[in-house]
Amino acid sequence: MDEREDTRWLQRQHPRDSQVLLSLFTTLMNHSDYALAAQLLPSLTWVQSGDSDLSSRIDTALALAYEQMPANYTFKLVEALAYRAKRRHSSITSLQNALRNKDADVQFAAAEGLAKCGHADGVNILMATIDYNPDAEFRSCSVLAIGELLGSNNNQNADSPNASSPVDNADKNLQVHTLYKAYDKLIKLAEGDEHYLQDVASEALGRLAQGGDFEHSPHIFELLKSHLSDPAVHFTNPGIVHWLNGLRWLNTTPAWEAIRHYIRIHLDKAIFFRPQRHAVWLLQMNDSDANQALMLDILKTSNLDRDVLMVAYNAAQKTWGSLAAQIYPYDWATIQSHNNDFVEATERLSLKRIIGHSSIDELATFITQHGAHLPADTLTALQNAIMAKQDMPASQLTALITSSNTLTQHIGLSYLTQYPTNYLDKEMVATLQQRFDSASEQWYTLIDTINRSPTTISNNQWIEMVEQVGSTIKQLVWLIMRHVSITIAKGAVDKAATKQIVAMLDWLNDARQPLTITSIPLLSTTVSDWWQQALLALLARPVADDKVLSSILPTLNVVSTATQSQLTYDNQALLGTVIARIEQSGTSTQKSIITVVRNALKNNALKHTGSSTEIPINQQLLQWIKAKDADALYYCASNDNMEMTVRIRAIEALGQLYNPNIEQWLTTLMTHENSDIQKLAYKVLRRWQRAMIRAQQKRPLAYSQDSSQKSNQGEGDSQ
Repeated sequence: MDEREDTRWLQRQHPRDSQVLLSLFTTLMNHSDYALAAQLLPSLTWVQSGDSDLSSRIDTALALAYEQMPANYTFKLVEALAYRAKRRHSSITSLQNALRNKDADVQFAAAEGLAKCGHADGVNILMATIDYNPDAEFRSCSVLAIGELLGSNNNQNADSPNASSPVDNADKNLQVHTLYKAYDKLIKLAEGDEHYLQDVASEALGRLAQGGDFEHSPHIFELLKSHLSDPAVHFTNPGIVHWLNGLRWLNTTPAWEAIRHYIRIHLDKAIFFRPQRHAVWLLQMNDSDANQALMLDILKTSNLDRDVLMVAYNAAQKTWGSLAAQIYPYDWATIQSHNNDFVEATERLSLKRIIGHSSIDELATFITQHGAHLPADTLTALQNAIMAKQDMPASQLTALITSSNTLTQHIGLSYLTQYPTNYLDKEMVATLQQRFDSASEQWYTLIDTINRSPTTISNNQWIEMVEQVGSTIKQLVWLIMRHVSITIAKGAVDKAATKQIVAMLDWLNDARQPLTITSIPLLSTTVSDWWQQALLALLARPVADDKVLSSILPTLNVVSTATQSQLTYDNQALLGTVIARIEQSGTSTQKSIITVVRNALKNNALKHTGSSTEIPINQQLLQWIKAKDADALYYCASNDNMEMTVRIRAIEALGQLYNPNIEQWLTTLMTHENSDIQKLAYKVLRRWQRAMIRAQQKRPLAYSQDSSQKSNQGEGDSQ
């Protein structure tokens, strides 16, 4: 089988042992147990093997069985020989012998098998079957076999070991005579509106057209096209399959345009029954750009059912391939589907390939372009994948952050939060400020909406917008308050950056004032979260910045002493700590994390009232954990003056963060003189490394496999 074909259905079957199967068949034949031997024919016929000796022995066993089996088994046996000749390129000798069988049905089966292998030995039998055989199915099969035979000279049988050998002029003249004789017979059938062989005759004519080289090809195309576009034909008419096949075998540019036009008509209506699904399946038979584009469009269409999407997916696999370590165009189309049944049926192969093998450029570009329309679980999986990859180009990150889609913005902001030092230059800070200004406008628009129409408070869309805009502002507050540099060369103050922080605090102070905010829990909680982020961000800054931040003290003091719209208790405590740090910086510009830790150690508990602004180290540690301040946590972990419980918590917290320095820090702690510190650092390092690997190799769980099996073992030119 071609390595590009999806062979997962084979892996789900029970193990096969073709040697044992052949041995069992031979034993049954030796004991003349023909009934049981006949039951093995389908499995034995299908066997495909790279072992030429085994294939030869199977063919020999079937040939001997033809001579030995009673007449009531001969027809099925000839069908098996025909299949082996066509699909496994076995000898046609037994089929040629079967042409002389006394049973007309056996003769027909042999003639049909030979015709499908490109041999005209039984063409007269097929012609006679069309005219005289009372079995309608045999007559239909004869029509199709003649079409396949006479259209095979320029088509798929040319490379077959069983293809006819070059012919002399006399034989060629005979072939031409047979071709025109068949055309005359088939055209009458195809143009006879009341004849039950009209549909199969139309398909056979498509084969006769030989890719447009036959002189009557234009007439055949118009005939097929008229059948397909007939408004009186119901879309479930089984004849449509034959007309489509005829166009496929005609294989001209206009023929494929007609097939694609037919698909798009039903794509717009979202009507896909078997004939329409078959049209989609045919797209794999010609790998033109237009066919490929249509397959991708179908996979991205949200209102189609599972069956037609699976047909398009399988056709795409046949067209592009299905190697586990390679990403294909149809993978990107497939993950845009909102049909969960379809996604489960594919076992999320496309998403797995994209997560495992796409570059950060590809992921960022795709999310920027399509993030707004992706299923939520797919977007989450892609976000996890992108977070595990470093070195995103700055232009791609900017594109994510400035996307018009809020969820796409969040991915960009989350990535920037994870790797801030790599990207936070003046240009990026300006971008963040623009994004903040835009989000601020969105926020006040939402407030105005609720003021004009109070009932909007229960509107799900409004609630979702509040949550999304609130999350955007929360991320922006952290990035600006924590990471914007407020000093420039030689320690000089960057006044513009300082004013930016002051302006954000003023905005946050104004945001908590309106009565609408304080009276609606969703809004007040959102604003409270912003304040917590802002205060934690200030605490997470290097203590050396505290003196420069003295300009924000007036705003902080106003908030601290406000009697209305007070901060929550936790935020009030954080605010007190921030004010204390900044005020203390007025007497010393050399403060650092060490100073904060030592001050925190002086108190055992934070008083709910009183003048003390210091907080215990455990609460300070909690603040650093919330702020994801790796520098402060590492200092706690490495400071021998710290309590062991604090150091343990700090080391454990380091193992939960993403920071390029963590691996080196934990490695350093593994050499500490305290054996408990050594052991814990070792365990946390291993856990951290495993987490990094999982983040890079994360895969959604494979869904349960489809229990249905392919009845024709995945072969053939039709479904």
